[in-house]
Amino acid sequence: MDEFAPALLDPDRTAPPGLRSAFRHDDAGRFAVYRNNVASSLIRALGEIFPATRRIVGDRFFDAMAHAFIVEHPPRSPLLFRYGAGFPDFVEVFKPARRMPYLADLARLEKAWLDAWHAADAESLDGETVAAIPIAQLPFCRLIAHPAARIVGSRFAIADLFHANREGTGPSRIDASVAQTVLVARPAYAVTATTIAEDEAVFIRSLIDGHPLEAAAAEALACKDDFDLGASLTLVLRSGAFQAVRETDR
Repeated sequence: MDEFAPALLDPDRTAPPGLRSAFRHDDAGRFAVYRNNVASSLIRALGEIFPATRRIVGDRFFDAMAHAFIVEHPPRSPLLFRYGAGFPDFVEVFKPARRMPYLADLARLEKAWLDAWHAADAESLDGETVAAIPIAQLPFCRLIAHPAARIVGSRFAIADLFHANREGTGPSRIDASVAQTVLVARPAYAVTATTIAEDEAVFIRSLIDGHPLEAAAAEALACKDDFDLGASLTLVLRSGAFQAVRETDR
């Protein structure tokens, strides 16, 4: 029935015509119970994917926002951990959330964290492998990103908000207007969310995009003229954001 799925998620719709239960009575009431269970499950799933977002806005606000989302964006997969990819974009245009402009980027960071958690397994690149490459060859090497590696940038203090509202480890007082960029990775099979500088973000993004070290360093230097290549390479290796290195002539 074409009307079934829309009616299942929208409480303003009536039960689909022709609906019959085995008990043959109060079919609309039984459908309403089922609809409520489906909506509650999806809202609960979103709350588990975006716990920091939920904590900041409160349960009542989050549930209303999540319900509005599921009506417009029903799930396309039976795997609930894949649900909510469009939730951050929805939050960005959700009128009641406009007084919290950082909320959408925080949700993007939370989704990146979950995606990193479910990414394919791979060993992280170690320093010994890089150290074994001849110095003359190093500028032309390309690093292969770990499947879990992600970078989320924002005009707001999303890292502090993330850690404070998910782990209780952020600062007690947060200036949300401070821009932060976060490197999400999964070294040793534990997801990390590390705040990085703008030039470091440019460098790592370039490497993730497949550019050689020399080109990535040049992009970072264009961003900041005192870019520290050595420190950034150390960060790259410690973060676990890359899994291998490919040597090329040019």
